[in-house]
Amino acid sequence: DIAEQRPSNTIVTNNLIHSYSQLYTVYNAAVSTYGCGFTVSHNEIYDAPHEAIAFNSGLTLIEYNYIHDVCDETSDAGAVYTGRRWDWGGNEIRYNYICDVIDKTHGGYPNGIYLDDTLAFQHVYGNIVVNVGGVGITGGGITNCRIENNVVCKAKVHSFYDNNNAIGALCWNTLYPDGSVWKNVEPFMNTYLWRYTYPSLGIMVENNEVHYGSTSPIINIGGFPGFNFWVNNVVYDCDSVSYVIYKGHEETI
Repeated sequence: DIAEQRPSNTIVTNNLIHSYSQLYTVYNAAVSTYGCGFTVSHNEIYDAPHEAIAFNSGLTLIEYNYIHDVCDETSDAGAVYTGRRWDWGGNEIRYNYICDVIDKTHGGYPNGIYLDDTLAFQHVYGNIVVNVGGVGITGGGITNCRIENNVVCKAKVHSFYDNNNAIGALCWNTLYPDGSVWKNVEPFMNTYLWRYTYPSLGIMVENNEVHYGSTSPIINIGGFPGFNFWVNNVVYDCDSVSYVIYKGHEETI
């Protein structure tokens, strides 16, 4: 139960999962979570055209998994993936070994760990990501996330962070009051439980101002990416260094 932060206590562990997603080749992960409170650990997952783990949940622990040879037929994808929610917070992705994430069919650029489209309140640490066609660890317009103590080796880019939720095609998610991230979190974002569990959510909400322009009302400040920590990560033999695109400008970090 997301609203009440009641965990399902579902555990997926010690499995060998491979050669899946053969009929429907995208968005059919080996492990998908929905709700709150999962543990996905000590699994080996390989040989798939798309993602390995899709965590559509909060308070979820993804640890000690060996993931390799996935995303064989996709580019804008991640071996471990989620996105577009502020109510899927409190997740920890730690101590996983992810390698050989290469689009062998089209020559695209799939990613290792992919935090996508306005995602918030994630902690990614202690992972080893090796030989990735795209980005080792990437965040699309994320906010209030912490990425630390990871090792990325032989990736096209070590880390990539942008503000696609502010200027991209998906900006409606966070800039407009009827955007999906607001609608999903709105029913319970002002409760004591949520303010206690995610203190920065309250700050994000309180710092927003609604401005009515010539078209639709636009929410300012809180919808923009920020307050992320990328610290103590080790990079080796990557094609390019980490970088951030913010408001159309590229800066090395």
